Amino acid sequence: INTPAVLPLISKSHHPRAIEAATKYFLTQATASALVLFSSMTNAWHTGQWD
Repeated sequence: INTPAVLPLISKSHHPRAIEAATKYFLTQATASALVLFSSMTNAWHTGQWD
């Protein structure tokens, strides 16, 4: 939820560096979210429970 809220603020000015920063921020957040989801699924798969 944080990423979509912050991206318009970062890329508000149409300077190339602002767009680059927004893209890097988005990719970092997306990678971190995917890693958390993957690790929780792997943990549930190995233990057999979500607790």
